[in-house]
Formats: sequence, C-alpha cells, structure tokens
Amino acid sequence: MRNPGALVVYAAIAVYLLAFVPRTMRRIQFVSTIVVRCTPAAAFALVSDPNNWRRYVPQLELRSPVRTPVQVGDLIYDRMVFPDMTHDAVERVIVSEPGVRFGTQIVGGGHGTTGVYEFAWADGSTHVTYRCHATLTLPEAWLGNGFRRGYITGKMKAARDEVMQRIKLLLEAEPAEVSV
Repeated sequence: MRNPGALVVYAAIAVYLLAFVPRTMRRIQFVSTIVVRCTPAAAFALVSDPNNWRRYVPQLELRSPVRTPVQVGDLIYDRMVFPDMTHDAVERVIVSEPGVRFGTQIVGGGHGTTGVYEFAWADGSTHVTYRCHATLTLPEAWLGNGFRRGYITGKMKAARDEVMQRIKLLLEAEPAEVSV
C-alpha cells in the first residue's frame, strides 16, 4: 500500500456518497395547518383553482390558461418569479376530492414533490392541513444539501406557513372579496 492516507480519503468519500443513496436520507417533509372560519367547500374552491393561486402566492404566475375545475391528471404550467431567479414548473393534479383533499405533484426534476391540502370540518371551522413531500436528487444530496435537509425543510415550511396565513385571510374576508 503506497499511500494509506489516500485509501482513508477514498473510503470517506465512498461512505459520504453511499449515505445519501437511500431515499429516506434525502426526504423532505413537513405539515402546515390553519383553522379557518369557512366551510371545507369554500377552502377547497380557493386552493383547487389555479387562477386563485397568485392571490396567496404572489411570486407565482400561470404560464398558460387553466381550464377549471381542474381534474386529476390535468397539468398546470406555472412559474415562480424571485428577484434573483425564475423557476418554471409543471404540476400534475394528483387528488381532487371537493371539500376533502386537493393536491399536485411537480412533474420532472427528480424530486417527486407533492403538496396536498386536506380539509376537515370541526367545531364550526375548517381545519386546513397542507402536507409537503419531496426528495432531494442524488446530485443535490451529494453536493451538500443532504446535510442541509433540516435547514431546507425549515425554510420551506416557513414559506408555506406564510402562504397558509394568506389563505386564511382570504377565506375569512368578506364573501364579496373572495371569488370561489
């Protein structure tokens, strides 16, 4: 063995790379919940119509018209616009049960990111729960984001919590102000 130090370095690199092969080591998931003074049908109507999305996600633009009501399998072409970047996405509707659940999944990119809203009537209000599931790609994990999963999850949840508060404000506004 010419250089035992090199062997240690190669072994460490191999362990680092293999650590993120299991999807569980690359998974990002979080839940965000609000309680709203409206019916589950009203909450569903707001979030299941992509034409409303910009009202509570101001950075979002639709890239093409959307026929509503959307159905499972429909594709929604949107774009997130930030000061330093723009991200185009295609979302597939994966669940649409009026007043019960609505969700989409990002098509492509290797993340399999899904976001599903669930609506439950309790004590005269609607409990709206948003569940996000994503998986870092192997290259993302290997380039350091595997170790930053907690930080990334926290940032994503904080952003969704803000969105959920905007949804609450819209749903609790005067009925004339909410087009659902």
